[in-house]
Amino acid sequence: MRHRKTLCTLLCVFCVLFSFLPVLAAGSYKDVRVGVSGQTQPLLFVDKDGIPQGVYVDIMNELARIGDLNVEYVVFDRQNQAVEALERGDVDAVLGVLENDYESYPNLRSSPEIYSASTCLVTSVDNAEKVLNMPEEGYLSAAYELGTATYSLVSQINAKPIRIMGTQEQLYDSLQSGSVDMVMAVRDCMQYMMNEDGVSEQYTVALNYMTSVSYAILLNRNDHLLFMSDSFPDYANNTLFIGGGALYNIVRVAFLHYYRDMDIDYGIIPYPKYEESQDTYYSRTEGAYIHIYPITLTQYDLAGAVTEAMACASLNEVIPVYYDEVLKSKYTRDENSTAMLDLIYGNRFYDLGDTLFCADIRDGVFAGKFKSNDQNLQSTLKSLSKIADRTIKRYVGAFDALEEQP
Repeated sequence: MRHRKTLCTLLCVFCVLFSFLPVLAAGSYKDVRVGVSGQTQPLLFVDKDGIPQGVYVDIMNELARIGDLNVEYVVFDRQNQAVEALERGDVDAVLGVLENDYESYPNLRSSPEIYSASTCLVTSVDNAEKVLNMPEEGYLSAAYELGTATYSLVSQINAKPIRIMGTQEQLYDSLQSGSVDMVMAVRDCMQYMMNEDGVSEQYTVALNYMTSVSYAILLNRNDHLLFMSDSFPDYANNTLFIGGGALYNIVRVAFLHYYRDMDIDYGIIPYPKYEESQDTYYSRTEGAYIHIYPITLTQYDLAGAVTEAMACASLNEVIPVYYDEVLKSKYTRDENSTAMLDLIYGNRFYDLGDTLFCADIRDGVFAGKFKSNDQNLQSTLKSLSKIADRTIKRYVGAFDALEEQP
């Protein structure tokens, strides 16, 4: 079954596997009971035969393979039942919890995020215009999954009533049945289920990237098999590289602080040239964060002035200190690395498919090819032009709509 995953998630998964590996004698096996629940396709769901499937199960199975673990999946009707079983010691882990959902449990701790996604407001094509131009009193109903947003955030779209549900599948079923007019849903999950049922053309994303959600594995804090330390490393904290087990590590400059205390000396270099005739070394800028304002904003001029003032202060006061004193002084160990930083920052390039459009093009197209080891670029490039055209038109339309606002 095809699973939608972001490229960031792929990188995260492999490093999380290394951080979870137990220290066991070769050939020895340890039984692990893992609780699963809910219907969150394609991330985690139970198929018609009662067998857990999805991205999280793939992660757990790979962890078991590398760590000589014998995994038994225990299916629960609701996630809180799985968590209660974890507290009692009936299971050793719970898959696919929202990362910050269980901070109130003193004996439990979540792993680093194994999946991060954005939420969006989905409605039928027929209702799209009504949703975008809804009056303040509201007359369309909405729903969202508990833990993926706050009630106050959802209430800003002026929907009435607002219903809280337990899974992404419940949101999807409610939208299809017409019991709600719109849902604030995890985009990857909603797109997957609509594609599977062949109804994608009947629905549209009215508001994109409303919030972000992160999912993790929930464990006992004192677990000595899966929970190997009091502090889980970030996926960029590559312990294999830090320990001298890898020759190089491709990582964001923002993550250099993880390597500051390495016992082994390291240097910084840019991406290699594609070919010898290339005039210089170029480095990609990946990901994109757009600063947005709430839809309830009324003082546009004031908000714009404050934002511009903060950007100016960052440019003149924050960035020079960060670049010259932090990156060049604290996170480098030789003069060549400081020169390489200048080369990297002086020759950055921005690819819209890798930045602003990364969810649609980079992650939406190429992440799936990495997952399935699909190396047929010819067929991908044929379909990519349509995806790119559609994505560009959507963004241009959004900017045009902003221009029409007072």
